[in-house]
Amino acid sequence: MNYINAFLHKELWEIKSSWKKLMWMSYIILLPLIFLYNSRFEIIPKQMQPIYLVTLVAFAVSGQISSNSLIREKNYKTLDIILCKNIPKYSVVIGKILPSTLIGYIYCLVSLCLLKVASFAIYGNQIKIEVTQLFIILPLAIAYLGSSASVLANLIIRDERVISLMSLIIC
Repeated sequence: MNYINAFLHKELWEIKSSWKKLMWMSYIILLPLIFLYNSRFEIIPKQMQPIYLVTLVAFAVSGQISSNSLIREKNYKTLDIILCKNIPKYSVVIGKILPSTLIGYIYCLVSLCLLKVASFAIYGNQIKIEVTQLFIILPLAIAYLGSSASVLANLIIRDERVISLMSLIIC
């Protein structure tokens, strides 16, 4: 548990120190608003758009944050040192997954709030977005899936060019 706590603190510090990248990724929050406003291209029915788009935000943000973190550690050669130490591997994986999952989930909740306000402003009472348990649980699970897929792909594949390409494709 001490190792997991140490990795959590380290990851949160790295995320906090790279706040410019987080601000740059904030454009993803606006993605559901763009799809909501541009309603003539109805790929997803209007009633189902909020849950799909909000989970997309959670998946993309969490996967990208965890992938960036591992690519940075591979560039600085600190990941190899961590993996060679007598530290349990599960603590490395959990310590990498949890911070990006939480940040992806926060981005998702902000996106949900903006989507709710914008849908009321655009459509009035025609489309009601009710925040149910599905809106709370599903984005958290999808954010966890995005960050864990990114972390496991980074740990399995060693080539940095392939990882960068995979993180763009996955997320």
